[in-house]
Amino acid sequence: MSSSRPTHSSTSSSRSRNSARIIAQTTVDAKLHDEFEELGDSFDYTRSVSVHSETSADQTQRRSPKVTAYLQHIQKGRLIQPFGCLLAVDEKTFCVIAYSENAPEMLTMVSHAVPSVGDVPVLGIGTDVRALFTSPSTAALQKALGYSEVSLLNPILVHCKISGKPFYAIIHRVTACLVIDFESVKPYELPMTAAGALQSYKLAAKAIARLQSLPGGSMERLCDTMVREVFELTGYDRVMAYKFHEDDHGEVVAEITKQGLEPYLGLHYPATDIPQAARFLFMKNKVRMICDCRAKPVKVFQDEKLTIDLTFCGSTLRAPHSCHLQDAPLGIVSQTPNIMDLVKCDGAALLYKDKIWQLGTTPTERQIRDIAIWLTDYHMDSTGLSTDSLHDAGYPDALALGDVVCGMAAARITSKDILFWFRSPTTSEIQWGGAKHERSDQDDGRRMHPRSSFKAFLEVVKTRSLPWKDYEMDAIHSLQLILRGAFNKASVDVTGADDKASIDSRINDLRIEGMVELQAVTNEMVRLIETATVPILAVDVKGYINGWNLKIAELTGLSVSQAIGKHMLTLVEDCSSTIVRKMLHLALQGQEEKNIEFQLKTHNSQRDNGPVILVVNACASRDLHENVVGVCFVAQDMTGQKTVMDKFTRIEGDYKAIIENPSPLIPPIFGADEFGWCSEWNPAMTKISGWRRNEVIDKMLLAIKKSKKLAYIRQEIRNPLSGITYSRKILEDSVLNEEQKQLLHTGAECHHQLNKILNDMDLDDIVESYLDLEMVEFDLREVVATAISQVMIASKGKGIRIDYDPSEVFMAESLYGDSLRLQQILADFLSVSVKFSPSGGQLEISASLVKDRLGQHVHLVHLEIRISHSGSGVPEQLLDQMFNNEEDATEEGISLLVCRKLLRLMNGDVRYLKEAGKSSFIISMELASAQESHKASSIF
Repeated sequence: MSSSRPTHSSTSSSRSRNSARIIAQTTVDAKLHDEFEELGDSFDYTRSVSVHSETSADQTQRRSPKVTAYLQHIQKGRLIQPFGCLLAVDEKTFCVIAYSENAPEMLTMVSHAVPSVGDVPVLGIGTDVRALFTSPSTAALQKALGYSEVSLLNPILVHCKISGKPFYAIIHRVTACLVIDFESVKPYELPMTAAGALQSYKLAAKAIARLQSLPGGSMERLCDTMVREVFELTGYDRVMAYKFHEDDHGEVVAEITKQGLEPYLGLHYPATDIPQAARFLFMKNKVRMICDCRAKPVKVFQDEKLTIDLTFCGSTLRAPHSCHLQDAPLGIVSQTPNIMDLVKCDGAALLYKDKIWQLGTTPTERQIRDIAIWLTDYHMDSTGLSTDSLHDAGYPDALALGDVVCGMAAARITSKDILFWFRSPTTSEIQWGGAKHERSDQDDGRRMHPRSSFKAFLEVVKTRSLPWKDYEMDAIHSLQLILRGAFNKASVDVTGADDKASIDSRINDLRIEGMVELQAVTNEMVRLIETATVPILAVDVKGYINGWNLKIAELTGLSVSQAIGKHMLTLVEDCSSTIVRKMLHLALQGQEEKNIEFQLKTHNSQRDNGPVILVVNACASRDLHENVVGVCFVAQDMTGQKTVMDKFTRIEGDYKAIIENPSPLIPPIFGADEFGWCSEWNPAMTKISGWRRNEVIDKMLLAIKKSKKLAYIRQEIRNPLSGITYSRKILEDSVLNEEQKQLLHTGAECHHQLNKILNDMDLDDIVESYLDLEMVEFDLREVVATAISQVMIASKGKGIRIDYDPSEVFMAESLYGDSLRLQQILADFLSVSVKFSPSGGQLEISASLVKDRLGQHVHLVHLEIRISHSGSGVPEQLLDQMFNNEEDATEEGISLLVCRKLLRLMNGDVRYLKEAGKSSFIISMELASAQESHKASSIF
């Protein structure tokens, strides 16, 4: 027992502190509310919160009359919203003990009739509520009263006994009575009530199921899921989870918003942001609708004999408090972002229900009303207007607006409600340039010098603003459609008068409104077609013209009045009549063709210009029953392009006649493209050069000249080589030892290599890898020895020692490949290595060979040869030339580039490695082995 006492004492102390804190906070709430009611728009929330927070500490233990009045006002206010009515009924006797001022009218009066005494029950204090409704409705109410939690049955559908009008009854219990809210039901909603309720329950059940499936232990996850489910269920723009901390200040701990809204997640708010009394109401009333916070509230009369005041805080009809009126003006004007943030403008205004809200730089209220009247008189058939000059648009008092505004975009929401955006003259955005204009300088208006010219420009643009962009008008039109839908919804009468006559009247109004809207849209569409920059025409089902816009009238010279009523086939050229007849037939069958070309006749002033060539898309026009009633043709004028192409064809024919003419009077003519390749070569050129056309076309002219010289040099080299070959053959027939025979063989291989190089007609073929390689059997030792022989004179001249071991096993390997190309590659890399090695240096040749089996008898050989030399190495510039085909490459650079390209043809490549004191060319390639081996691979 002793252990429980401290716990009890601690709990009591905590409750005491909490009670004192709530009293203190309620006191601050009451004072803030009192100041708000007294000061209105001049109320300073931040200052008041800080002041009252400091002075509330000494008043935590007592409740002042002001606090009592505040709680009475918040929780027992006797005002409701006018879209419904309220009755308070004694639960035992069913007698009315309180009713709203509008209840007798809504529940007992017949529409369009004045009741007489005796035929309609009078609703007042003491009236039996069962006398007001039909028997089934009374039975439903009595059945609901038998439940302890009556709110579970809400809403209950009831019908008035006299008028028969349906209402939703929403019941809740308070001390000593039942409070019933009545909301009228539109007749056309009755068949959907059950289905709608079932659908709502299904949606709510799905959301609850998802919440119940969440794993436990995370309040943050629960809040995030809750706001998301409510967001999807209700479609609100913003849903927040608001947490009250121990000191009663609040924090937004979860939030979801529509795109573009400023997030409040993580923000903290003072305790007075949601007063203590309001928190109680929030917990008691989970959901409550405020249809119109500006609507005049309705009073509730209570039986004076009651000893206590009834509380209506649980009523769904309870009137909004004054704090809700802070956001009373339309949000598109009063909130941020507003309509000025939608498009770039200097001012904006809203004319709504004969009231005007203004933002930024705008005309006066009287001028805005005058503009609205002008729009109604001269642009009634349009849903809006945009202009960069009200003066040019025909507004008679445009000059009276002065320098305030001159451009305007207006969007009509209803026939009397309009949104305006205004722009100031362009002169306000122009900066003066040039020399400073002195007061003593006088402009001569007759001369066009810079100052006078700029003045003239200012006079022109003084009544013109920046033009309205297409995307800005799209944004304005989108907002217009949204507001029209919202305003139409808001204009529905929810207070009664739903009998057949009023319904018929409403339907008739909607029909008229729909016809007006349809007429406005049609007029705008007609205006769009008439002013389009592309030709548009239309025909009826018989082919007679019933649409002819200004562009096609301009092209053909046939005015609209002259074209209307003519058959389309009489307006097209004879060569196009078959095409047009077929296109019309298919379009009237619903088959719309595209990109059809035909020619139209020209008339009057355009007759001498020849036919108009159009490429059209056919579009079938249909009525409400999807029957084709005509065809519309949207065209593109191709006359200019066609004329140019015809001229080009004629010129091309003349050009060919001149180039191909064999007459001796035609001078030599040849042509080349931007790359120097020959594109033209006439007979006269053939006569003076000796080269036929097919020999030079697509050849580079400069290369032909070079090729001729190279052919001469190649022939002059071959003649001495033939003599060397003859001498070698004489020596081969004499008696020679093995060393001498090897020297002759090496000379023969060098001879063959030189012939191979002389046969390379085009270096570009090698660079572009278009060269064919030979496949012959050769000995690797002989190829290396021949390549070394080509640098022996140079190496001995510099005292460079060449180290390589010809006795290694792999040197005896027989391979398949292009031995002469390999010999050329090794000789070139050896030559460069010797050239850039220091005198007295060393050059070393090493190799490795790896075999891979391809099938049973063929082996792929991966050969790597390393040529290492002493010294600082080959210059970087020369190495760049080896890896890049540069125009200004040196002889060595071209040689290395060719060698690398040849290696690439052999599925190999070359690398250059610099090390301390020496550098190496690492040459790799793939060849085929000429020997059979039983091993899968060998490494030497």
